[in-house]
Amino acid sequence: MKRNTKKPGKQRKLEKNAALHQRQKKMSATLKPELKEEFGKRRVQVRKGDKVKILRGDKKGKTGKVERVNLNDYTVEIKDIERETQDQERVNIKFHPSNLMITKIDTEDKKREKKLKKDEIKEDEND
Repeated sequence: MKRNTKKPGKQRKLEKNAALHQRQKKMSATLKPELKEEFGKRRVQVRKGDKVKILRGDKKGKTGKVERVNLNDYTVEIKDIERETQDQERVNIKFHPSNLMITKIDTEDKKREKKLKKDEIKEDEND
């Protein structure tokens, strides 16, 4: 998403009308310091199955497993982090990925693991 404007209204419009592949890139969270060293990256895209820690809000400090990533409204739902609705129904709280820290990356997807390792190798070659 190339942005040539500083106007807030146009910024919001670009984000609202972004394609899914552009939205996926915005769905990234910071990594735990140990993981930063391991992979040589500061941020990684959040995926279902990752373990995350909440950094902001009432639930600050709690950890859980990502249950759902919603690209349409840029939110992440975490298992067992819930609130009660007015009709006493339990629903997951939605978080923006910038308010989360990835503490454990789900490595079941071999392509994702390979990509993270590949990026690490590229950075070593550039040094």
